[in-house]
Amino acid sequence: MTPTAVRAWINTEEDLLTGKSNSTLFIDSINNVSNSIGQPEEATILIRCKGGKLQDIYVKTPTYNADNRRVKLRWDDGEVKGRWWEESSSGTALFAPRPVEFFKKLTTHDRLVWAWNPYQKAEQVVAFNLASERDDLNKMVTLCGVTFKPDKPKGSSQSVKSSGRGR
Repeated sequence: MTPTAVRAWINTEEDLLTGKSNSTLFIDSINNVSNSIGQPEEATILIRCKGGKLQDIYVKTPTYNADNRRVKLRWDDGEVKGRWWEESSSGTALFAPRPVEFFKKLTTHDRLVWAWNPYQKAEQVVAFNLASERDDLNKMVTLCGVTFKPDKPKGSSQSVKSSGRGR
């Protein structure tokens, strides 16, 4: 693994069976929190692509979380929003429920503040400096073959055509 930025790096390996590349981008938080044994440690966002397709995005926490799946997110200076994420089998990572949507937000915002509740501990909060990792994020967009739908202009209304079927 070759570091490409201070807090981020991309690891790419060839799948010997398929001959295709598998890539993972790691982005460490800019602050530490206490891990399960009280030692300071970062949280890490991982974006995984297999064979040129986005596989998943998750945050590896330095804590055991059991089945606490509720997270809070704040993009840039926006409002805090709570979301339910999927838990890992180890209880130490949480998976983004809509990875393409989350990936797009990672590429279009400068900062993410992310909070979760570890098992039998107070809420933990970490921040990610996305602006400094923009080159790596854009490289992963290409490596994962991801295309994003353009945002609807604010204030626009779209008419919904009826299919003629009852509800």
